[in-house]
Amino acid sequence: MVYPFYLLDMLNRLLFLLFSSVLAISAFSIDRGAIAKQFEILKDENVSDEEKMKVNKQLQDSLYALISSEDKVLGRLYSEFPNLGRAISDDKKLCVYSWGFSLSDKTYYYGSIVQSMKRRKVRTSVLKMKNGPYIPRDDMRIAHDNWYGSLYYSLIHVKFKRDEYYTLIGWSKNAPDSQFKVLDAARLDSKGRLNFGKMAFKQKGKPARYRYLLQYDANGRIAVNYDPSQHSIIFDHLAPESVMFTDIYSYYGPDFTYDAFEVVDGKWVLRQNVDAKNKQ
Repeated sequence: MVYPFYLLDMLNRLLFLLFSSVLAISAFSIDRGAIAKQFEILKDENVSDEEKMKVNKQLQDSLYALISSEDKVLGRLYSEFPNLGRAISDDKKLCVYSWGFSLSDKTYYYGSIVQSMKRRKVRTSVLKMKNGPYIPRDDMRIAHDNWYGSLYYSLIHVKFKRDEYYTLIGWSKNAPDSQFKVLDAARLDSKGRLNFGKMAFKQKGKPARYRYLLQYDANGRIAVNYDPSQHSIIFDHLAPESVMFTDIYSYYGPDFTYDAFEVVDGKWVLRQNVDAKNKQ
């Protein structure tokens, strides 16, 4: 039987309203107090790794359902859960939530949910780890289902002519004796999933790379921040305590000079030994 066009259109509208209502009811029924408690469990050093992994899966499922119900606004949940990190792009079309918790071996485990806006509709996806966190190489693309794990705190939209992508700045501790900050270039696919890997980082005399890592001592601190007024990412230059520790990143730390990546024709170009005061 062939139905008139207007009946099919009406049926589609009714199905959309029904689906939206189900999402709204599901979001309302999610216990926000339980989510807050799950975050607290992940922070507890007396809880076993096995129990934390179980709680983290429950937390991810609850957050995904809750975030999926927000079909018009990006980043709404940030103030509701203090342990949930959030980075929103400057074009307001991408939001990356991330969280992490320590394990008994002094490394971290992570979770992340991505919201993207397309044609006024918000799409939601999950960054997944296949075999746990790892230190990513700078010469490989990384799919949304093989994520390395990071807490992202800055998200920059880069557009040059017809090409556009997003740059994320994050922190990770995926080894017991060192940690790293990462600058990564990523794009959204047709389903709103975030995939990492664009040769956007250029250094003089070297081929372009998919990402840039700053690895340093597990107990150290470094600054890596985006300055929108200069279209630059400014960061501490790292050096080993002694030349004998070259490439042993647990002995790396700031040497009180600064470098920067500046956007040139849609790529991030490294500038060494910049005046950080003039850049801020």
